[in-house]
Amino acid sequence: GSATIADLHVTSGTNVQWYAQATGGSALATNTVLVNKGHYYASQTIAGCESLVRFHVMASVSAVPSAPTGFDAQNFCPGTALSAVEVEGTNIKWYAAASGGSPLTPGTVLVNNTHYFASQTVNGCESAARFEVTVALNNTATPTGTASQTVCFNSTISNLSATGTNIKWYSAPTGGSPLAVGTVVVDQQYYYASQTVSSLESCTRLAVKANVTSNTPPTGGTYYEFCFPATVASLYLESGTNIKWYTTASGGSPLSSSTLLVHGTHYYASQTIGSCETTARLEAFVLVNLTPKVVGDEVQHRCPGSTLANLSVTGPNIKWYATLFDTTPIPDSTPLA
Repeated sequence: GSATIADLHVTSGTNVQWYAQATGGSALATNTVLVNKGHYYASQTIAGCESLVRFHVMASVSAVPSAPTGFDAQNFCPGTALSAVEVEGTNIKWYAAASGGSPLTPGTVLVNNTHYFASQTVNGCESAARFEVTVALNNTATPTGTASQTVCFNSTISNLSATGTNIKWYSAPTGGSPLAVGTVVVDQQYYYASQTVSSLESCTRLAVKANVTSNTPPTGGTYYEFCFPATVASLYLESGTNIKWYTTASGGSPLSSSTLLVHGTHYYASQTIGSCETTARLEAFVLVNLTPKVVGDEVQHRCPGSTLANLSVTGPNIKWYATLFDTTPIPDSTPLA
């Protein structure tokens, strides 16, 4: 309601009475409504004698503030204090009723489906009207999933798995902002998943430890030289799992094992561990030196005493062998048999 004479105060005085003028007049009733910037004068009476001099006061009457504003339905996690409820206003006080009663302490724990009422105080005047907020406690369950997950090198947060609705990933078990779906997963780092059901996000989060597979390429030779038509299957490595060969250092499609190797070409090998193929590849350089075939008649007639040197074949640096599979050449002076 409006301020009255009863709201005026002096620091000391006995049987104080208020007047509308400095002298004379009749004392004002205690329920007289104050006028903004009105002048009021106080006397005191001691042993039946009223003071002739009166204490002068100019009243500054502020308008009664309106109630605070905000969202009238708010959701919180169990155990949250009243201080977490948000409204717009100044010097907010919370009550358990729309009028009357004593203010609640900020540490009051919120109760599900309970109404709370907020006033604001401006220039010393507390609003008579209060803003009502209905509190709902969020019981959305934590999403489920595997606590330790293995992902490929350079995987993003979207490659982690959690079972639930509208999953969001965080870098902390509470608070913070959701991680972008393109966030690259770090090995041995913990990530935390919430789910949101009917616009209510779970208060607790699933903790997942990320195990990122190695991006180490296979090991082996980086230089190959063949003197026969060789294929990709001819490339052998010292170590590696599920080797794939490419003609590019990144991207592209793997080559078939029957693909013929091309002289003077660089080839690149990856390995696949589990379901993860390395993006790093081993580079190998290939030379295919094909010597020309020896040309000649398969049946030749020679006189007794002739040697291998008397056989007629065409080709550079001819070498003769005793059998098809010998690796040691025999001299040209070997007699023909």
